[in-house]
Amino acid sequence: DDYIDDEYSDDTPDVETDGSIDTVIDESIRGRLGWQWSGDLRVIATHLEFEDEQKNELEHNDLGTRARVDVSKKFGEKVRLNIGAAARCFYNECNLEFVQQPEIPSPNGLTRSQATFDELYLHWFHSGQKRFDVVAGRIQTRFVLRGGVFAKSLDRNDSNNSRVTWTDGLHATLRGRSGWRSNFILQRNSKNGSGSIRHEPLDFDDSGARNSYFIGFENLQPWGHVVQRGLDITYLPKSLLKDNTTSGRRVDYWGVVGRLVVRYPQDLEGFRFRGGLEVGYAPDTPTRDSVRFTDSGDTDGLAWNIILDGIDIKPGHSLGVNYGRTGKGWLLSPQYFPDSTLFELRYQWKIRQGPIMETRVRWQEEQHNAVASPDRRAEFDFYLRFTWEFGR
Repeated sequence: DDYIDDEYSDDTPDVETDGSIDTVIDESIRGRLGWQWSGDLRVIATHLEFEDEQKNELEHNDLGTRARVDVSKKFGEKVRLNIGAAARCFYNECNLEFVQQPEIPSPNGLTRSQATFDELYLHWFHSGQKRFDVVAGRIQTRFVLRGGVFAKSLDRNDSNNSRVTWTDGLHATLRGRSGWRSNFILQRNSKNGSGSIRHEPLDFDDSGARNSYFIGFENLQPWGHVVQRGLDITYLPKSLLKDNTTSGRRVDYWGVVGRLVVRYPQDLEGFRFRGGLEVGYAPDTPTRDSVRFTDSGDTDGLAWNIILDGIDIKPGHSLGVNYGRTGKGWLLSPQYFPDSTLFELRYQWKIRQGPIMETRVRWQEEQHNAVASPDRRAEFDFYLRFTWEFGR
């Protein structure tokens, strides 16, 4: 087997970056023939303060868990079956309901007391000087800005934080010795929605909107001080309600995202700095009056975020800063809502032979005032989160 893994230099935890197609790259898993299992458990305590459109100040405290378990079996030399289940359970709502449907039950994925199969797929692969993989079924897909402390995405990041979302369809990759990985995703959407987070006024009721497409190119091998380069294109035909009504214009929606991360110094141990930039643009967006703005024309389709992370300030201890802005016409991100400004501080402690402990402080605010709301909505939140990975 001549294939060379291209992710050896990444500082970002696998639980934040690996999709279904990445979970068998490791040689120790790829060579096993019996049933194997893996998963993660996340415990999170949150405090949220926010203002609604009427300027009422509200607070909310929460404590909950998300658990994910995968079992897999290799058949022959090139085929593997994987079955994964996930559940969310929160302190005041833990009467678990098992659901199985093509679209996510709420705008952010599973609700606070639901479980489902979030993975059920066949994986075929061929190794050599180039490695070709195909997974088909219900899968997890992630394309993120790899900051070490942060793993942020403007377009595709299934099951981030404590959420549970998924992609129904097919993901194919071609990996070469030069480090470039080419990706193609065909995603099947339900008429009632998608398995991934997509923002209004995207709508999949039309038969022409049932399939959406994604192509991406990424390289994680160091190129000087550059440790991540990526370019993604998402195409959702017949999915944008241009006038925000089903009786109005329905057009294709597409967006392009570029990512770049640098690290200094190049050492894999000791203190190191990671800085990253992610930029997205959608050329065809909803009209401004359809989303309650006072002026005419189309909404802003530009989105961007930057990360500045200090890794191993002390062994195992890292600190990061994230700032992002999204236009009202950017409708693809699971982590940045349309028309928002976000500032976030995060501390991460990778406990030796233990969990990853993280704390976050975040401020978020709408950029513009809508017609029916003279004041911009704003929120502040804090969390304490523990993540255990097991089975690998």
